[in-house]
Amino acid sequence: MAGLTNYTEELVLDYILTLSPDYVAFYTDVPDDLGAGTEVSGGAYARQAVTFARSGSVLSNTSVITFPESTAPWGTIISAAIHDAVTGGTMLASGPLDASKVVGTGETITYPVGTLQIPID
Repeated sequence: MAGLTNYTEELVLDYILTLSPDYVAFYTDVPDDLGAGTEVSGGAYARQAVTFARSGSVLSNTSVITFPESTAPWGTIISAAIHDAVTGGTMLASGPLDASKVVGTGETITYPVGTLQIPID
């Protein structure tokens, strides 16, 4: 049997990422397809809630996402992932950031509306 059509893939992603609460996480490496990777920890780091909406073949955040001010260095963040829980849970999507970011003490990371994007391909 053949794989899912593009239309069906879009429906599935639309359902998973727009109808449930999801959380953005930062990683100091690129997680694999099984969800294994090194998530940032300590220094007031916490996953942040995100909601998505689809426009064409791209899902993007519908509200501003602001991570808490770091109280200790978080290291070099090179990727982000979407999880279905604020802690633990299952990784739903991941990918490298457009540019890595070294996060030291006293920094806050914010994603304006529409800037955290997941392409549907």
